[in-house]
Amino acid sequence: MEMVDDHHPAYDLVLTSTLPFNVSRYDLFRGMPDIETRETMWMLSTVFSIVGSLSSAVLALSILSSTRARASSFNLYLVALTLPDLLYAVPCAVECAFKFSGRGIIPTVAMCEFQSFRHMFDGGSIIWMNAVITRELYRLLSKTAALENYVPPSGARVVSQVLAVYAYILVLASMPLWGLPIRVAPLRGLFCMPVEYSPNSTLFLWFLYVPLMAAIPGTDVPKFANL
Repeated sequence: MEMVDDHHPAYDLVLTSTLPFNVSRYDLFRGMPDIETRETMWMLSTVFSIVGSLSSAVLALSILSSTRARASSFNLYLVALTLPDLLYAVPCAVECAFKFSGRGIIPTVAMCEFQSFRHMFDGGSIIWMNAVITRELYRLLSKTAALENYVPPSGARVVSQVLAVYAYILVLASMPLWGLPIRVAPLRGLFCMPVEYSPNSTLFLWFLYVPLMAAIPGTDVPKFANL
């Protein structure tokens, strides 16, 4: 299958095999695998995205269509986990299928930034929603251990928590577009993500952006559970 180069020239991507041995970590991000490897990655991404989006859709619709299932706050949390997956998986399946077919979607910078936004929103939402669920499970186990009655959060409470998480992650997912010391680029020529490009950007990415995105400030579950 003849494949076309589907990467925007603004990113100055090259084959990893052509990079010098002593290339810097920042230039290494410009390197991309050969077309056969990328073709395999796109094929697998297409399959996993289709399976993931169908699974998420079935799960969400099954819960939302059942009055009894909707009455459980933990089921509502599951629905909240599926929505970011759908936002990521459905466009990803289309993009990767076109790339695998060799029809040559040539992404613009704006398309790459949108793909990065989807990645960050999906990943960040899942991480923080799991933190919220862990908080509730901790409260449940703590009440049970103390022989106290556990009252699950109401539907309105769950919705407010979900919207707060989504709003917070929307801000974080858009931060690479604000001119801060991180850039969006095709990581190894495969998927657009925020990447580091200088020592300052490395510090910003790993000591501020990643901890905020990965819910590291909220990992103290006992303290978090009392909020």
